[in-house]
Amino acid sequence: MERRTFIRTLLLSSGALMFFPQNLIFGSLDSNTIKLLMIYNNIGSFNNFESLWGLSTWIENKETAVLFDTGGDTSALWNNIENSGINIKKLSKIVISHFHWDHLNGLPIILEKTNYKPDVFIPNYDLELIQNKNPKANVYGIKDPIQLNGNLWSTGQMKATTAFWSIHEQSLIITHGRSIYLLTGCAHPGIVEIVKRTKTIHPDKTLELVTGGFHLRNNSEQEIMKISNELINLHTNKLAPSHCTGDQAIEIFKREWKDNFIDFTLGKSLKV
Repeated sequence: MERRTFIRTLLLSSGALMFFPQNLIFGSLDSNTIKLLMIYNNIGSFNNFESLWGLSTWIENKETAVLFDTGGDTSALWNNIENSGINIKKLSKIVISHFHWDHLNGLPIILEKTNYKPDVFIPNYDLELIQNKNPKANVYGIKDPIQLNGNLWSTGQMKATTAFWSIHEQSLIITHGRSIYLLTGCAHPGIVEIVKRTKTIHPDKTLELVTGGFHLRNNSEQEIMKISNELINLHTNKLAPSHCTGDQAIEIFKREWKDNFIDFTLGKSLKV
């Protein structure tokens, strides 16, 4: 299969993606800048951060902040937040990708520390369960793709089914000019299918980055190569897999994507 030629650059079409190999606490952010910080992940290490199974990403602009998933351990999440230098008072929204402990268990400590001020967005399939567990929280169910604020969209809930269970999961889209950036929790519905939906929601924009868990731990090398090529054919510019993607899959993506593979793991920062 014809392979794409990769260009060693961090300038991406109409926008820019700046990657920092370690945690970087930004000062004041201008009105056009969005910061992402991986505050919880089982892949990577940084200073006083705790590395445990799960995922949580802090997304911040000049006015407000959003938390995508909350990791799997309450004390580890709060430890990492305290050691990150971020201002929890800026948090206005929490987006939970799906109803699994490693993305949900940190929610109570965040709600407690923020006095239940942030709105919580959950796939509608699990709305009642989350409301029952967090009766003081403002919890909203997401069914279809929707704009959460000026720069953030939910893909809407997508269903994944196996012989043993079914799950509904949403992913998060950051828009910035003509560019979009996709964040996944575990990608249970399939990373390719999530990318396809993302491009359907924003057909006129360039998909600069897909980051998060891709859930390929049990896939063969042949299957992973097929997925890699499909993502290339869908005009995805860069990949930053972590969490549940699996060691084999991560190594294959590193090999195939070369300079367009980004190590966005625990303590690492991106600036859009």
